[in-house]
Amino acid sequence: HVKPDAFIGTDVIEHIYDLHEFFETICRINPFACTVFTTASNPENYFKIRQLKKLQLRDEFEGGSPDDFVLFGEKAHEPFLKIRRQIVYRELEQKDENTAQQLATLTRGLHEADITRLVQAFNRTGNLPAAATHPTNTCNPLTGSWTERILSIEAYKSIYQKHGMRLSVGNGFYNSYKPGIKGIINKILNFVVRRTGSYFAPYIILTGSKN
Repeated sequence: HVKPDAFIGTDVIEHIYDLHEFFETICRINPFACTVFTTASNPENYFKIRQLKKLQLRDEFEGGSPDDFVLFGEKAHEPFLKIRRQIVYRELEQKDENTAQQLATLTRGLHEADITRLVQAFNRTGNLPAAATHPTNTCNPLTGSWTERILSIEAYKSIYQKHGMRLSVGNGFYNSYKPGIKGIINKILNFVVRRTGSYFAPYIILTGSKN
């Protein structure tokens, strides 16, 4: 039985629902494996984060469509808030519209199974769950896939450290091989990235290795 020595993914890590469970699984498969993930959810790039927050808010309040981005999928979805409210109302013992809306708002960023557990706990205790700490991060409650989840570098380091891994962060670059003016602009942008680091990088590279 051959164990993989490395796990590599592009535009994956920002969609994984539970990163702790994910890295626990990797460690069970091979506790000495290294990981390399690239993500365009670069928390240091102000312009990129502003764009991603708009996408998150649209998914949360308006719904999404395959036109949003290349890897979206084939089917449109309803607003995540509306989907969560349907889940909450289904589980709520005292069918109150205002309570259902409040719980739907407070459970932003949770999968259906976790929403169900929180509503059942509310039925027993009457205690509301804590609100999400990030202002816009949200996920599809039916699949658990985050909408380009934004995590700080410090948060990533904490997650990696908890699983006995050392994290190094590198900067990605723009495609300077494009023909014409786009290639020239990207070369200029890459020069800026080399001078300023992650503040203008289109994506970052997260490399994890065992301590």
